[in-house]
Amino acid sequence: MNKLKYLSFLFAALVSVGCMFTSCDDDDDNFPIDEQIAGEYKGTLDIAMGGGNVVTGDPKNVEITKAAGNAITMTLPDFSFQGMSLGNITLDHIVLSQEGANTYTFTDVRTMTLPSPVGECSVESFGVITSNSFTINMEIMWNEISITVAYVGNRLNGTESADNALLAFWFDPSNEANAIVTSQADHLEAGQTTITFSVDENATDEQLAALVPTIQVSDGAEYTLGTSSYSKGKTVTVVAENGDVAVYTVKVASKTNTLKYTFDEWETEYGNEYPMPRAELASSLEGASFISQYGKPVLKSTDDKVAGDAAIKLVTLNTSLGTSILVPALTAGSVFTGSFNLIAAIGDKLKSTEFGIAYEKKPVRFKGYYKYTPGEIFINGEDENGKAVTTPAAVDTVENKIDECAIQAVLYEAATDDFVLTGHDINESKTRVAVAALPDGTAKAEWTAFDLEFEWLDGKTYDPTKSYKLAIVCSSSKEGDHFKGAGGSTLMLDELEVIGENVTAE
Repeated sequence: MNKLKYLSFLFAALVSVGCMFTSCDDDDDNFPIDEQIAGEYKGTLDIAMGGGNVVTGDPKNVEITKAAGNAITMTLPDFSFQGMSLGNITLDHIVLSQEGANTYTFTDVRTMTLPSPVGECSVESFGVITSNSFTINMEIMWNEISITVAYVGNRLNGTESADNALLAFWFDPSNEANAIVTSQADHLEAGQTTITFSVDENATDEQLAALVPTIQVSDGAEYTLGTSSYSKGKTVTVVAENGDVAVYTVKVASKTNTLKYTFDEWETEYGNEYPMPRAELASSLEGASFISQYGKPVLKSTDDKVAGDAAIKLVTLNTSLGTSILVPALTAGSVFTGSFNLIAAIGDKLKSTEFGIAYEKKPVRFKGYYKYTPGEIFINGEDENGKAVTTPAAVDTVENKIDECAIQAVLYEAATDDFVLTGHDINESKTRVAVAALPDGTAKAEWTAFDLEFEWLDGKTYDPTKSYKLAIVCSSSKEGDHFKGAGGSTLMLDELEVIGENVTAE
């Protein structure tokens, strides 16, 4: 039995006993209206028009005050439906009949004038008040259209909390149904009423509908999740203990593309293993022929990994005993998007690292896993002119300094296809637009996840009419580009990915 039929049945059953317990004299001042009836009621509203439901379970507070004798005034605030805002609906001087201990009923028929476009209409109301609960069934006739309004609520005692905040809304990535979510905020800002997230560009409507959110609201509050799609905007209605309502909207901001490096596939060449794809990834291993006697700065790890078949291990090599014009005092293990210029390495080691590959998205987040163990002895292999020293005697040991790793992604403008940033300017070029950099490069004994938001540099925005390159740069020694670090520093990486939005020019 639906709510409307139930109210009509309940009212008929109660009215059938007539005025057996008390008269219907509205001059009776003995009704305990102030003590048992008057107050604010918290409940929900249903509206049907022409036989079809147009509003279901709308949270609403109703106020009842004493009029005179055994009469009350009921106010339904901010009444609206079908996009029409009709303001407050007030039924004044409703005469009550007592049907038993603590049970009161009423029937009321009147003509009302509501705001445009409704105007004059007839309203017939049936209601029951019992044990601090209130139900009313209103039949409104407007232009020969029947509008039925049903309300059920409970009386508040005045001590209820007004907190109606949405504290958290997120999609737990451990739930397989949420795998299509590529980017989401890790917290809500104070006063934020719209929550956005991004999904994979191939996500279907069915996958969006199957998302499973984790929702947290203020203590004592309740929430309902709307039925609209996330593409159009799904509402989260939070109702405080006292009935105060706050409405939040959750929607898909964009569909995104993921650039991912799992380090599962490697290629063997001349006895060395290189991470794939070679067209996008390069490393300090490319120049290892000069320092092969000291070990390899880049290694494939198959046992120590997060997922898939392998991970990558970057190791800083202390080559100070063989320092020369070809061999720097220190070689940090590195992997980066771009290419290694072996010819440039002979005359200018920093120029040999050509960072960046063409990228046609607006980068949003840089994610992955890492673990890091710093080496024991930190050395400085840079001279006063910023060049690599060429003799072992010129290498300094730096006491009480602990090495750190570096993990970052840089988006920069590239006016031509052959324009690249190198070790000289990757951290300072004016062409840089956005950066996502790991803030903590200290030791991590276990695999640690990172999820970094791209920060746009001062005065910079994404312009889809321009050409960009994306440089992912990871090093086992943060100052390795200055030939500073500790031999043996080891950085492990796995499942690196950049989430980018598809943005088209207007």
